Amino acid sequence: MTYQSTRPNSIDANDPAILPIAQKPSPYDVDKFDPSLLGKGWDDITVGETYSDFPNRSVRITEEAVNQFAQMTGDFNPIHLDARFARQSIHRGKIAHGALLMSYVIGQYHGSGFTYGTTLAMLNCRTTFLRACPVGDTTFVNFVVESKEEIPHAKRGIVSFQSWLRNVESHEAYMELRFDVLVRRLRGKSALQRLGVSECQVIRES
Repeated sequence: MTYQSTRPNSIDANDPAILPIAQKPSPYDVDKFDPSLLGKGWDDITVGETYSDFPNRSVRITEEAVNQFAQMTGDFNPIHLDARFARQSIHRGKIAHGALLMSYVIGQYHGSGFTYGTTLAMLNCRTTFLRACPVGDTTFVNFVVESKEEIPHAKRGIVSFQSWLRNVESHEAYMELRFDVLVRRLRGKSALQRLGVSECQVIRES
């Protein structure tokens, strides 16, 4: 069964209803699983639910990050790296790699803690670039739950998200990213025990 949002298929990126403030502590910079930060299971997620870490967390697109991304990927397009070349382009300056921005969106989603410890797999991503992101801009991510889908496997389900990478000052969106995540269901003691979480913890923190 699929639970579909009543919102239109293409949500207005500037709709103030999708720009809430952060809801709970986030597991940024945590490299080992912390049960106290457990996110939502499939059954706990509501279609239409929104999340944003603004203004508590933002990411500046630094020249160092862009240079490191070029080294890692081999994408040395001068539009990203050569200031003189980039000034003569339609962008009038260096811009971030599109794939780097996609990585930030996914990283900020996972860092939000929304499905921390319950995400099993990223199934796909569909990206629309809305405008270039100049090197030096500061960004944040927000997202909305578009739909949920039950699957034959009783211990997991699919959640579909629509997300945006935005400028912290204008809230204008650089890109829109739709992605589907395979999420663990937390029904029953055994599911929680595998994560080292008690039912009392879940009740207390919900």
